[in-house]
Amino acid sequence: MKVISTSPLKRGQSGVIILEALIAIFIFSIGILGLVGALSAAVTNASEAQYRTEAAFLADSLIAEIRVSRNNPDTRATDFAPPSGSKYVTWKNRVTSGATALPGANNSANLPTVAFNNQNVTVSIYWQDKKDTSVQHKYVVVTALE
Repeated sequence: MKVISTSPLKRGQSGVIILEALIAIFIFSIGILGLVGALSAAVTNASEAQYRTEAAFLADSLIAEIRVSRNNPDTRATDFAPPSGSKYVTWKNRVTSGATALPGANNSANLPTVAFNNQNVTVSIYWQDKKDTSVQHKYVVVTALE
């Protein structure tokens, strides 16, 4: 009787399962890293959207106050004019400090501005990310008052 030896076949296949497992772990790790990167980008975009929304709300609230004061256009330019108009100072404090403050908006280069041009008003709000202070974000609204 002839005995068939399977040992050469086993020696040629040894370690293949470990190699397949290592390759599977590597591919899985790359997928997890991609998922973490996508999650990080989503969080960054969500915070940027939140700041843009707050800037839009603050600009719209100032424009609404200016429109309410349209009965007296002479005081409009003085009350809302930067840097010392009383209503401008109150609004600027909402932009730069408190619960609605935008990050970095209290820097001298990022102070909000209001400019009147005949019947148009331009409101500009600036802020910087908490992590990346080298990038200045800007929200500008130009509207006609009448």
